[in-house]
Amino acid sequence: MAQILVLDDMLDAVNLIMRILQKEGHEVIGFTEEEEVLNYMLTHPIDLAILDVNLKKMSGVEVLEAIKRIDPSTGVIMLTAYPNKENERSLDYS
Repeated sequence: MAQILVLDDMLDAVNLIMRILQKEGHEVIGFTEEEEVLNYMLTHPIDLAILDVNLKKMSGVEVLEAIKRIDPSTGVIMLTAYPNKENERSLDYS
């Protein structure tokens, strides 16, 4: 199965997503700190990163860009509880 990381500033959200994916057989590691994700990815291959758009120190888009610099093949899913046009524009990579 897939190696997946989850980043959200809300630990409850991280735990919920992790439980769902682990039930499906995926190996999942959760984070609430942006820097920890980027440091982890330097030494661990990840198939998929699930990122919150609104984080504490960096935006989810900044984390996405850093992840793609580390490993362009990593898939990314962006989540937000606060959809708006600004988020939509910043996530348009078509």
